[in-house]
Amino acid sequence: MRKIFQYWTDTYFLFARDLEKEMEFDYRIPGGYSLIIIKSEKDVNLDSLCSLWAKAYHSSKNSLIVKNRVKSLIRRGDVCFCVLFQGKAVGMAWSGGKKAIQEIDFAQILKREKLAALGHHDFVDEEHRGHGFQKILSLSRVNYAKKNGFTKYYVFVGVKNAASLKNLAKVFNEYKIVFHLKIDIPLRTFNFFPGANRENWALCQENNNLRQACE
Repeated sequence: MRKIFQYWTDTYFLFARDLEKEMEFDYRIPGGYSLIIIKSEKDVNLDSLCSLWAKAYHSSKNSLIVKNRVKSLIRRGDVCFCVLFQGKAVGMAWSGGKKAIQEIDFAQILKREKLAALGHHDFVDEEHRGHGFQKILSLSRVNYAKKNGFTKYYVFVGVKNAASLKNLAKVFNEYKIVFHLKIDIPLRTFNFFPGANRENWALCQENNNLRQACE
């Protein structure tokens, strides 16, 4: 019997940063590494970036599927901040605007936001962790968004991702917990956010719930 509908649930920490306020960006790229901004397919060795994507998300063993996925983000207008080591992509953090918010299921809660940017698909190769790259990548894309006229920056993080929660709490001002329910029926997808109006923003540096999740 064919299923009439399918559903998925998940819970996220939604981090936010006000880009209209004064910000400090104090970071240095460790020796031997470089940071580039990818705006087009010509800006990077695409095979290297796709290899990192496949390692991060185990999305497919078919390299063509992975390459088409990465190309689709670039064509959508998203920007990738990429850490290189000896010419190889070893870290990435993507950033998008209105189109990204409209197309990513769990970001639908932000669809009424104006001049908002969204961070997504962060990953650093395990062999190159411990240098603070996630913080560096996050600061880089927040700074880029500010220079390009965005006034608010958002990032979603799974509640069990303690390492990312700890790093992003150092970059963002506030957060709240978001519950996401996705329902698929033939030809339609619905996204619901139960209790969204009841969840208040909390300061990252002054909240026990976030500190406990980071431990």
